[in-house]
Amino acid sequence: MALDAGFFTALPIRRKWIRDIASILFSGYYLIFAEAADEKVRKVRATITVEQIRVSWEKQVRNPYIRIATMINAGRIRCLKEVTIPRDGAEPVMAWLYWNGTESELAACDKLVLSITGGGAVSMTPRCHDEYLIPWTKRLGIPILSINYRFGSLLARLTSRKAPEYPYPYAINECFDVYKLLCKQNNPILPFRPRKVVFVGDSAGGNFATSLLLRVINERLPRPIGLILIYPNLDYNIHSWMSDEQMALFKSQSLKEIPSAVLDTKQDYERRKSVLQLTPDSQPTSFLRKEAPRPPSDPVEPVRKKKNPGIATRLAMTSRVAFSQDRIITTELMRAMAILYIGPKNKPDFNTDYMLSPIIAPSDLFMQFPKTYLMCGEKDPLVDDTILLAGRIREAKRAQRRRHRGMQMSSREELDTEWVEMMLIRGVSHGFLQMTAFLKEGRVAVDKVGTWLEDLFSDIPHESKSNGAVNNKVTFSIEDDESEEDDEKPLEINSSRQMSPQLSNQGPQPGSSPRKASPVKDKDDKRYHYRHDTWESRNVLQEHLLMDRRREALTRGLEVTPPTDTAGNTATGK
Repeated sequence: MALDAGFFTALPIRRKWIRDIASILFSGYYLIFAEAADEKVRKVRATITVEQIRVSWEKQVRNPYIRIATMINAGRIRCLKEVTIPRDGAEPVMAWLYWNGTESELAACDKLVLSITGGGAVSMTPRCHDEYLIPWTKRLGIPILSINYRFGSLLARLTSRKAPEYPYPYAINECFDVYKLLCKQNNPILPFRPRKVVFVGDSAGGNFATSLLLRVINERLPRPIGLILIYPNLDYNIHSWMSDEQMALFKSQSLKEIPSAVLDTKQDYERRKSVLQLTPDSQPTSFLRKEAPRPPSDPVEPVRKKKNPGIATRLAMTSRVAFSQDRIITTELMRAMAILYIGPKNKPDFNTDYMLSPIIAPSDLFMQFPKTYLMCGEKDPLVDDTILLAGRIREAKRAQRRRHRGMQMSSREELDTEWVEMMLIRGVSHGFLQMTAFLKEGRVAVDKVGTWLEDLFSDIPHESKSNGAVNNKVTFSIEDDESEEDDEKPLEINSSRQMSPQLSNQGPQPGSSPRKASPVKDKDDKRYHYRHDTWESRNVLQEHLLMDRRREALTRGLEVTPPTDTAGNTATGK
């Protein structure tokens, strides 16, 4: 917030070198006076312009001092260059190639990560995302091609010119043309033809990556082996209430995938709306009639306040409304980005245009999706898009399996992980991948996505990699307790390392007590931790713990109870 306020204050300064220094100085001032920073950002966002959005989100490339700090945090790789991709009958596409090897090693590759970075479709280049693209390149040993969709003129290498100069669907067409060239034997982009490709997109890039995959399926091109989406924006039809179809999709889920933050937000919303407390008293009191005094001999009973249940309703808010006060993606920003991306000449049908809003794509397209990984913060205004996409893919895959194999879905939860996995991070909102310098959740998220990429590119499934040998990957075993008293406690996730068969087959000895965690803990949390006190146990909301909470958030206390007669029968006679 202080950085945004400082850069907004220095924006009118004409000379760039003075503006760069003033931006840092003003940011330091707003770090001390946080209330002034909040007021400054609030006023700017109320009537924000395209240039202000780009100044706010492109600090890493606009300001040389922040760029140096970002480079130190991200590290260095051997090859980081801009690539010009020609197109027939259209302007070329620019992209950035991330590779930590030699040219000969690059020519011998057959795998590729195709990254489409975010920025609200109006700003940010791949260089604004070096904080996670460079670590992935180092870890994987696989090249990453990040598309700089519609960068503008050749002179503007770092600053972007996207929407509204190039509105929907220009960026999707560029991404599709790049992938179409990659599928050719002698493509002009890379010295090899990739056999395995994974699409990765965050925020608006998640929208483009999903739309690109839908178009690849429609055009019958070779499909990628995986899709990874981080806090994607999948629905431009901004609305306040969950539809009946969305509610049915939430209720149909068998996994627990929803954090308590969404539940608390929806409950607090109902409690704050005191005007909704319309339940009349059974015996109204008249102000004109005084009650008869109670004889002194009668015992005085303590007055017990009855809870007012309020008015019952089947309405449930979307996350865009529930988290409308988010400081990273405000309602004004979401409205501005939607208008700028759609453009002044387009009037799309939000109910049918699934290239704009991939969440509404037909089920037969979701049946053809590869393994999909989803990640989002629990307090992100776009968290509903993540959960709904996971639900739509699961429902489509289940229907496909029932149709073609006639399989009984007795082990549905086990089958679901073959199609889609979702991870929500406790207590964070949007854009945490670009906050690794000061946010631990961002560093853990970057590492987790790196693990997903390793699993997708591995020829052997991750669960059977070790083949009985010691596996250093951390697995999770969840202890689920449905009691209401434990709702306020943090989720307890036991981390354990997979052992060799000789050790794993040795059960507890007779008369022996369960092994306790060692009380000795090193000060370095990156190396040692208590068995029940890991970062994941406090912050990562595992997939099978979330869905029931979300379903409760949408339905607890909201459904109307049918009236009953004295015999206990409902009014419908059932």
